[in-house]
Amino acid sequence: MVEKAISKTSDWALNHIKLATPVRTGAMQAGWKVTPQRQELSMSNSVPYAGIVSRRVNLLGKSIPQAEKKLKEELGRIYDTL
Repeated sequence: MVEKAISKTSDWALNHIKLATPVRTGAMQAGWKVTPQRQELSMSNSVPYAGIVSRRVNLLGKSIPQAEKKLKEELGRIYDTL
């Protein structure tokens, strides 16, 4: 059940961070990967300048707390149904 919540949240997080990414060529926006792991999500982008842009606009600083909130909501829904 927890894995389902993490997977659902990772889909949401990927869409969220892509929409929040500044776009010039679209490469950075397309480069995002969100990987569900056992008890967490891993967000990464292999585009060479992604780190610079992310820090400049605080992209991860804004997105990570929102993803954590979304995961708590998903887990709450699961536990409410038990």
